[in-house]
Amino acid sequence: MADDVAVAVAPKRRQVLAGESLVVTTIVVNRGDRDALVHDPDQPSPFAYRLESAAEGGPRYDVSDLDRLLRRSSDEIPVPASEPAYPLAPGRRVSREEDLADLADEPFAPGRYRITVEYARKGGAIASPPASVEVTAPKVGQIASEVCPTQETLTTALAHVDLAEGVTLLQRESSAWRPAFGVFYRRHALPAGARLSGLSTAIDAADVPGGRWLAWLERATLGAVKGWGTDVMEPPVAVDTGLAEARLVRPGVQLEDASTLFWVAGTAGGAARLHQYSVSKAGLTRSFDVPLEAALPGDEARARLTPGGPVEIVWAERAAASGRLHLRRFAADGTRLDGGAVLAEVAEPLLAFALEPIARPENAALSALSGPDAEGRMAYRRVPLDPAAAPSEPVRFAPPDGLIAAGPEPWALLPTDEGDRPVLVHAGGKVLHTRARRGEGWTAIAADLRRVPHLQLLVMPDERSIFAEWVDPASGVRHRRLESPGGR
Repeated sequence: MADDVAVAVAPKRRQVLAGESLVVTTIVVNRGDRDALVHDPDQPSPFAYRLESAAEGGPRYDVSDLDRLLRRSSDEIPVPASEPAYPLAPGRRVSREEDLADLADEPFAPGRYRITVEYARKGGAIASPPASVEVTAPKVGQIASEVCPTQETLTTALAHVDLAEGVTLLQRESSAWRPAFGVFYRRHALPAGARLSGLSTAIDAADVPGGRWLAWLERATLGAVKGWGTDVMEPPVAVDTGLAEARLVRPGVQLEDASTLFWVAGTAGGAARLHQYSVSKAGLTRSFDVPLEAALPGDEARARLTPGGPVEIVWAERAAASGRLHLRRFAADGTRLDGGAVLAEVAEPLLAFALEPIARPENAALSALSGPDAEGRMAYRRVPLDPAAAPSEPVRFAPPDGLIAAGPEPWALLPTDEGDRPVLVHAGGKVLHTRARRGEGWTAIAADLRRVPHLQLLVMPDERSIFAEWVDPASGVRHRRLESPGGR
């Protein structure tokens, strides 16, 4: 008598966001009257999954643990034994959980899907009945991505905002060279009516294992939670900053002692101030409160830390036809280490700047973009973080057609001194890329986008690999690798 073995699959959640973990439970049950040999549940998975769109002509994804291993490794991968050797008694079952999002090469496109699993056994494969799941596009209210050179990862925090359900905070770790291989995991939920005013991830100043903190601002309240992979490692903690107009300075920095620093700017008594907070297993505490003695930093304020040394805060002050870049430098206890400085002042709109978060002697400068000038050109500058040094002569280049008439759009550039000066912008429904120093035209890397709430250029630890990152409201977080610097 042949084995009477059946297989079934069920998603743990019937609705997930594009890019989010999609965990299924796969069950093998012996419906016969004698032992059946099946694959050991502690060994590599023998299952092959299919996600097929419920819409005619929609996408189909075939994923498995073995395929993932083969795709992501250049080493020889042992194939799971084809002969099952685990005895399953009559009426008994074995199960395992697998994350289909982690098995895939890219996020699943939004839509409704039928999930089936196939189990190859001697005598022929058996398939499960279909189970349904819906993938929806995240409604991105805030996103923060940083390249972490110490661990060679891309770390991302994302806030999904649903007016009826509230704010869901998610976290993802990806390979720095393969951003699409990461999976978002849920870390914390804020109730309906929550007003998120800031979100930040943290990078490592030292190689410290054991998870990563993310922080958020909900009005004047600073919150933080620590996660890694599927786990929340430290539960959420929160503190009232007491600041008006509070905003997070990105990114946070994880230190060798396993604590993490976050900075919040805001006003108290009408004056701009900066708070530094330290979060660890012991809790979330303020470590200094200092005046900035300048205009309040905007949402793009950036932090740059010298491990064991000072923190530098840089922010832009913008006017309709001009802009300034401010710098303040503080010791770990909040002692002011300079008299305050304006690093650069331009007589045209200041569009964007980019600053490396961990200080390196070879990159003691930031990148800044402004324009248009009187001749309608954009200007790309390298600005030293030494107030006594003058900015470099700008590289001037033409904007894409129709950009200025279309009004303000997000721009992105690199914090490092990449010689060709890559630039991104959203204009005319497209994400466009150029290299300012080459004087080349603009190339579309994504189209049919009415709006782009996030746009960023990411340079990887080898300083040769560059990725564009943006949010497509219809499908979620997207990445595109650009040509290596200098055409390499």
